[in-house]
Amino acid sequence: MRIASPDQARPAPLEAGQPGVFEWVTYRGSLVAVGRMIGDRYEIHWFNIASYHFDPSDPTVAVFPCTGADLHEVRDRFFRSVTPLWLHVRGQSVLHASAVKMPAGVVALSAPPNTGKSTLAFALSRRGYPLWADDAIPFRLMVDGALAEPLPFFPRLRAPSAEHFGVDLRKVHRQEAWATLASQPPEPLLAIYLLERLDELENGPVVLSRLPASEAFGAVLAQTLSFGLQEPDLRRETMRQHLALMDLVPVYRLRFQTGLEQIPAILDTIEQSVQPLHPVS
Repeated sequence: MRIASPDQARPAPLEAGQPGVFEWVTYRGSLVAVGRMIGDRYEIHWFNIASYHFDPSDPTVAVFPCTGADLHEVRDRFFRSVTPLWLHVRGQSVLHASAVKMPAGVVALSAPPNTGKSTLAFALSRRGYPLWADDAIPFRLMVDGALAEPLPFFPRLRAPSAEHFGVDLRKVHRQEAWATLASQPPEPLLAIYLLERLDELENGPVVLSRLPASEAFGAVLAQTLSFGLQEPDLRRETMRQHLALMDLVPVYRLRFQTGLEQIPAILDTIEQSVQPLHPVS
């Protein structure tokens, strides 16, 4: 990432509705960013934060912060939203999930926004499993499994979760976890948990079920495509890689009742289901 100096010329901002411009919309329907591809070059403008420019042949991303933008937010948006697309155009597969490192490898938690993946990952870290990712996990397919690659990230917690854990929200948001991950080698990707929060469950507060690869594929892919991989070739390659991943790594649906008081039972379920799994040889 190469941040432009304040006196460096800024590119003309993109606008929604222009020919060839695609849009990023939140799950609540708010337009937050626009982008386009010109030849092999990508331009992404995140409103009130920064514009990010890159192409597959360049190992760096040019960043043009908006006037008055918080540089922490500029970096956070780069790692959280721009990096997955940048990695993918450079040939790197990426899974949309939070994750922790357990003794035998990495466990991924995937879910739509506000479902609790960051909260549960943080809760697992309080049980001694270091945070590995907060939103994106680059992975490499192997003959008998997959390896999760370390990637810089900033952990996030929403205010109710921070209050529940008794932590300073500002410190959590400002912690640069990449410093501890920079020298980490890849780890086996042990399992993917698809989180689903419900008001009521008939069979108890937490229900875990392993999904067949055919069902898991669509659910995991839907989350990854939310990164904004609109370019057809990227979408096709993403689908191919995720289809292969489903045959190599177990995927579970983890359904749980709403409420922070359910966290201990959810963590117990994850820990118990991971115990029989083994790393890539």
